[in-house]
Amino acid sequence: VKFTVDLPAGFKVDNQGDVNISWRPDMDDYFSEPSVQVLLASTPAKTPEEFVQNAMLDKNDEVLKSEKTADGFLLEYATKNKGILRVSVQKAAGDKALVCNASQAKQGGVPNFEATRAWLGKICGSLKLK
Repeated sequence: VKFTVDLPAGFKVDNQGDVNISWRPDMDDYFSEPSVQVLLASTPAKTPEEFVQNAMLDKNDEVLKSEKTADGFLLEYATKNKGILRVSVQKAAGDKALVCNASQAKQGGVPNFEATRAWLGKICGSLKLK
């Protein structure tokens, strides 16, 4: 499945497999920095509830937002202490669907939480299937 996604400047491919690719900042200490992954949805969700279920959230995760979008689904969630933040978007074309996950983890909490949440959402929201 061909796609485009608008990545931040300075990101490089971190890992690439047959059905997924991930990017991270091009720096030595990237552990606490945001990362982005796009993967083929093996069982695409048909409802926002299914999309949440497919995310396999941990008991420490809180759903911040879950909704149907014009072309798929959006899920935003974080750990209760806001140390891990993830935004996931599913978009489909025909019988194929891709999921974009953008996340950041930081000891003591993700900095500028709401601004980071919006930024991660913008990255995955830019996913377009060709």
